[in-house]
Amino acid sequence: MGLDFVACAPKAYWPDPALVEKCKEFAERSGASITLSEDTNAVAGADVIYTDVWVSMGMEREAEQRRRDFTGFTLDAARMALAKPDCMVQHPLPAHRGEEIAPEEANDIVQDLTYVAILQEYDHDVSIPEPANESLTA
Repeated sequence: MGLDFVACAPKAYWPDPALVEKCKEFAERSGASITLSEDTNAVAGADVIYTDVWVSMGMEREAEQRRRDFTGFTLDAARMALAKPDCMVQHPLPAHRGEEIAPEEANDIVQDLTYVAILQEYDHDVSIPEPANESLTA
């Protein structure tokens, strides 16, 4: 019943190894797998590709280093061709065209039905913290 999860990023940005091992234990129980890779072809056969900005708000001082580190990790047409034909791309927005996602791919996503998934994800991202914040402050 599990899924195969592959995170593709420069090794310096991988999650804490102890956390990854704990997650792998949980994954194994459900028949899932977790793989970390620096191979940008790791999207081969993907049903869903999730990408996010390379430089989040508050990390502006790290912007140039992060852009150098993530060079080559842009989701573009060549990488999309490796995924399944009906692969869904998700991004929490706002996308930085030309960084984590190539401009032509960003345009295709906006014109494609996957855009709906991006908007739904964005909507959930905005609304989830509200109940969490209420429960933490109650």
